[in-house]
Amino acid sequence: TARATGAGEGLSSGATFWVAANAKPKTALERLALQIFAHHAAGAEYDPSRSGAEWWTVVIDDTDDVGLHWDRDYDLQADQGLLLHPHLATVTYLACPAAAAPTLVL
Repeated sequence: TARATGAGEGLSSGATFWVAANAKPKTALERLALQIFAHHAAGAEYDPSRSGAEWWTVVIDDTDDVGLHWDRDYDLQADQGLLLHPHLATVTYLACPAAAAPTLVL
């Protein structure tokens, strides 16, 4: 999840999911992820068996402290110390409390 970690803690816990570009979606969220991928990959050359979308869901409570973070391959960082960021990322809010902080894009 995007929740902040405490001092001395590692990365926050959470699960991510992968759907290959040539996979048949099994859920509505996989279908949405593939539609977003297809929109942005239209006209590009890519290997559909090695390309696709990583996605996750998170529920943030009003009292949660969400720390500043950026998307990256957390396993690659933990295993090899490398920071690999996605070529393209999107954020989709299904609901947003009025006090929520905006997404920062650099």
